[in-house]
Amino acid sequence: MRFVAGVDLLAGHPSYEAAQVLLGLLREDVQPEVAARALFGALIRSPNMVLLESLLATLNTSTEPRAVAAVAEILGWRREKEAAPRLRHLAVHGSLPVRRAAITALGRIADPDAVELVLPALEEDDLAEAASIALLLLGDWQGVDFHGQALAAGVTGLSRSPGEIVGRHGGPSYLLLLLGIAEREGPAALGAIQGLGLLGSVRAVPRLLEILGTRDTTRQAAAAAAFEVLTGVRIDLEEPHPRQRAEAAWAELRQKMADGTRWRGGHPLSVRVLVERLGHDDPNVRQTSYDELVIATGCRLPFDADGPWRMQLAHRAAWQRWYADNAHRLPASGWLFHGEEVG
Repeated sequence: MRFVAGVDLLAGHPSYEAAQVLLGLLREDVQPEVAARALFGALIRSPNMVLLESLLATLNTSTEPRAVAAVAEILGWRREKEAAPRLRHLAVHGSLPVRRAAITALGRIADPDAVELVLPALEEDDLAEAASIALLLLGDWQGVDFHGQALAAGVTGLSRSPGEIVGRHGGPSYLLLLLGIAEREGPAALGAIQGLGLLGSVRAVPRLLEILGTRDTTRQAAAAAAFEVLTGVRIDLEEPHPRQRAEAAWAELRQKMADGTRWRGGHPLSVRVLVERLGHDDPNVRQTSYDELVIATGCRLPFDADGPWRMQLAHRAAWQRWYADNAHRLPASGWLFHGEEVG
């Protein structure tokens, strides 16, 4: 607690000494994780110009991969466009951790010259997830297409489930692909089931009910989780007859949940809902909601999912003001990509 309070105070101090202390801590293996996250957050938030200059210098001159990767991540969250040329170089020529951090940072900075550099990284298993999210943040759909093809081909070894990326960030045109692959066996099918929940189309419900009626407990668990993500209804698999209980719940919901609307937790998933989810208790939900929000709207207002509560409140207030000013041009619900409705 003292460490977290200390780095938070140093983040707001404009001195050279404060900058050097924060940089020195960055070079150490700070533990536990909560302390390391607090340090990262302090480096991301600090307005100290000496610190910014030192971070840029470290990115340009350091030969220590761990430090360079950490600085690349921090500069990405800070959206420092001055770092983009060096990040483009590192995205191609750095070590694997450095390349991953540089690719992610280029997406967060929204460097329009990065797309052609990031695309080849889709073919590398350890970089495909970072490349997909970066491309989506840059307004390019090819990362979703790549993961859709990987899902269809049963590719394994990717750092994140292709089904999750296709479901979370793809449009309704991916529904048939996910439905077909959900009938298979193995990890690809489980990923497709997860994707059906995140996609949010009620047309997926009959397939999820079918899977809940099987004897395969792994597939049942995936279908129950997807059903809850889509409808908000939790099906306890420890109780008997999960399919019948899900069907009874769906019989009550089906008249309220229209086709053509994207659903999340039984509610239409809109930009307003994503803005509200920035206040969720779970930091992972806050972070994924923020990425979905940026990809859906193309707006790049900051949000610190792990930052101090007062800063999160300020960021959320800025997003709420943005939504109030732009709600008239946004659909009430549906699939959006950089402000445009996806049919």
